[in-house]
Amino acid sequence: MSVTIELVEEAGSRAAIIQRVGKKQKSTVTLKYKLLGATDDAVVHQACDQFFSANRTYRVLGYVLLVDHYELAHLGGDAWDIVAYYESMGFDTDRDPMRRARSFTTGSSSTRKTHAKAQRRYPADAPDINNAIGVNADNTVSGVEVPVPSLSWMETYDVPSEMVTLDYIKFLSAMKGRTNKKAFRGFAPGEVRFDGPEGSQQWDEEKGDGPWNLNFRFTAEPNAGDEGTIPALEIGDITGVEKKGHEYLEVKYNQTVVDGVTVPKPAAVYVSEVLDEVDFALFGIGVD
Repeated sequence: MSVTIELVEEAGSRAAIIQRVGKKQKSTVTLKYKLLGATDDAVVHQACDQFFSANRTYRVLGYVLLVDHYELAHLGGDAWDIVAYYESMGFDTDRDPMRRARSFTTGSSSTRKTHAKAQRRYPADAPDINNAIGVNADNTVSGVEVPVPSLSWMETYDVPSEMVTLDYIKFLSAMKGRTNKKAFRGFAPGEVRFDGPEGSQQWDEEKGDGPWNLNFRFTAEPNAGDEGTIPALEIGDITGVEKKGHEYLEVKYNQTVVDGVTVPKPAAVYVSEVLDEVDFALFGIGVD
């Protein structure tokens, strides 16, 4: 004799917690059912599997919620209580990725300084070496490594899986080490270096692809010059040296005689562009 199993939604069902757009927490909906017509656990679980396979999604406010699990309680006889829990998999694809979190750290990189801002001489009649640092016996200048203040930060986003294509991942990877061609996050062009992306995604056979968690890492160093964060640089008698934060500076010296002693004197300063630029707006995370 065949057994007729019936699932009936109960009062108090569809209790929901809907998070505002941009929050990292998941939205949830709880559905409650009464199952009648079976006394065997295996039969009941088979009926639940069939029912929730056919009703695995629940849609609300643009979210697609997927059934995560259910709870089963035997009430006696052929009556059972079933509580099914649905969870969102992130916001849908017609919304822009929302800024989730930012973290930053202050640190320092290092640069080789071949010329001091100021220099004291002992004894007072020692030869003036034009503020050079690390003068060798052959009057070449080796300089010294000094720390340079820098600001590094990371921005974290949840992004729908459909937006993170293989081409997008390859693009972000290729942009590592480039500087901002236009103003970005309040920094002038050339002050911010993109230090690369990191990404992770959850997937399972039932829910499919979840949203990507993407991290974007940046480092900022100030530009020097009329339009920079700090004044133009002065190296010996050479003034007005403009340098973007991530450009490379080197000094060439001539030999000059001071009080009968040959010493190096800055003759030319070279500022080299060593990193490519890109408009960070192409990353899709905004620029402000």
